[in-house]
Amino acid sequence: MTTTTILRLPDVEARCAVNRRTLYYWIERGMFPRPINLGPRTVGWLDSDIEAWINEKAQASRVSPAAVGDSKGGSNA
Repeated sequence: MTTTTILRLPDVEARCAVNRRTLYYWIERGMFPRPINLGPRTVGWLDSDIEAWINEKAQASRVSPAAVGDSKGGSNA
């Protein structure tokens, strides 16, 4: 049996090293996982969603420029 952990906003801010305003800006633009409703005025994020987002950002930052393409837009032929 796996345990699902729900993170509240202060925990998400700390894990992602950004503030509330930035998180909600990213959420509006589809750049960050949406929270789940826990009550009328309470939201949280699944730890697994935040972990996946962090891993995705780490992977993307480690992609070599050659794998992405030439930054000048030309070919090396």
